[in-house]
Amino acid sequence: MDSKMHNFGFMRVAAVTPKVKIGNVEYNVAEILSLAEKINQYGADVAIFPELCLTGYTCGDLFFRIPCKMRQ
Repeated sequence: MDSKMHNFGFMRVAAVTPKVKIGNVEYNVAEILSLAEKINQYGADVAIFPELCLTGYTCGDLFFRIPCKMRQ
């Protein structure tokens, strides 16, 4: 990171949009870690990821699904 930026109180921020798979936490973690390594190479001080990017943003729909057997 350029020390001149820090002398003036600036930070390099990375806004990240990972490709996620709904409900596939293992895949999402691997994607996030891969992007974090890349971000580190670019010298970002802070990385901002979307909320629920570990589980997939619309995972709430999966949590509230009622299996067909339970409906009977």
